[in-house]
Amino acid sequence: MEVLNTLGINPQVVLIQIIIFIAFYFILKKFLFTPILKIIHLKGAIVDEKNKEIENVKKKVEALEQKINMLIAESDKEVLAVEEAKLKEVLNRKNQMISQLHTELLNSIQKLRDNFEDEKKKIIEQLENILVPIKQDVLLKILKNGSKQ
Repeated sequence: MEVLNTLGINPQVVLIQIIIFIAFYFILKKFLFTPILKIIHLKGAIVDEKNKEIENVKKKVEALEQKINMLIAESDKEVLAVEEAKLKEVLNRKNQMISQLHTELLNSIQKLRDNFEDEKKKIIEQLENILVPIKQDVLLKILKNGSKQ
């Protein structure tokens, strides 16, 4: 104890600071870390779902391309002209679908970012509302402890 007093360390203040730190950690964990992690996991699941949808569309497009290529190889010149027109149509549809999916994904990502930012702001506001009284209490206790010494 003499060593601590010689160094100017008050064990009671250190203990109070440790308790406040632990309480602050659990408050942050409950009101900040957990909701943010839930949001991140939710957003990740949505992105994964969209990626799976894109992969399915790509597989369907690849299957259609293979089917068209087989029909072209087996057909004669007249059928070849008709199939080339169909291929162009399918490729146009593919490009339209990919373009549409790309646009939808960009919109979804932007919405997710916006939602994430909104949620982040709400959580920060909630934390500020929670922490202001705690800060005031801590400052009052520190001032009381300081005036007692």
